[in-house]
Amino acid sequence: MWECYTNNIHLLFLPPHTSHVLQPLDQSVFSPVKAAYRKELSYLTQWNDSTIIGKRNFITCYQKARLAGLTESNIKSGWKYTGLWPVAAAKPLMSSLLLPKASSASLALSTPLNKKANAQDNEEWVSGSSAVKWSTLRKMKDLGDQLHLYSQLEQSIATQRQLFRKVKKGFQEHSMELATAQHQIQLLQAQVNNSITRKRKAVHIDLNTKFATISDVRQAQIEAGDALDDTHESSASDYPSEAESCIIVAEIPSR
Repeated sequence: MWECYTNNIHLLFLPPHTSHVLQPLDQSVFSPVKAAYRKELSYLTQWNDSTIIGKRNFITCYQKARLAGLTESNIKSGWKYTGLWPVAAAKPLMSSLLLPKASSASLALSTPLNKKANAQDNEEWVSGSSAVKWSTLRKMKDLGDQLHLYSQLEQSIATQRQLFRKVKKGFQEHSMELATAQHQIQLLQAQVNNSITRKRKAVHIDLNTKFATISDVRQAQIEAGDALDDTHESSASDYPSEAESCIIVAEIPSR
């Protein structure tokens, strides 16, 4: 990191599995190489009857696939598709690997509509074949009246289905109203809790939360003795040191 900082190189740290849209090899080179390699293997299996490939055959097939996939046009298209060169910041953001698929979105929108239409047609057919046109239950009295009427009729399959559908629909509506009321109660309770004045506590600021720059880290390493201070080496080398400006005379001991 220090070497990049001193040489004006900007580092980019990305989360896992998010850098594939910025890899030129992943976008346009690896796919042709793999396709050519599979093609060479298919030719090989026609002669060897699906036996073990071996190192020699692997190197031969890979060399042919490498020449077919690592072309100048494929390499340039990889850099262009990722937006690295020519620089286009919008290309990786608009990649099909990051955007939701239109087919799945349209399928999710069309499926409920089709199901709703089919259910409505089925319910109209059941209502027409039922002996009594049942209504959706709103109160307990409605349920009692319809059960009393049902006990006096001939129990046909269509009449039973229509009655049970109305009972189910009534329970679903009441369940939805109950869920909505519970949600509103939770929101009101949260507003009440937020409006209650609480005792304020002193906030202790942790000095370690301050983000250290690369220069601060380097200076701390120099002060701790883990790194050498090489910032003044060039200026100090222009002047003679104290050892170079003097002559040392030593006396030779007599034998």
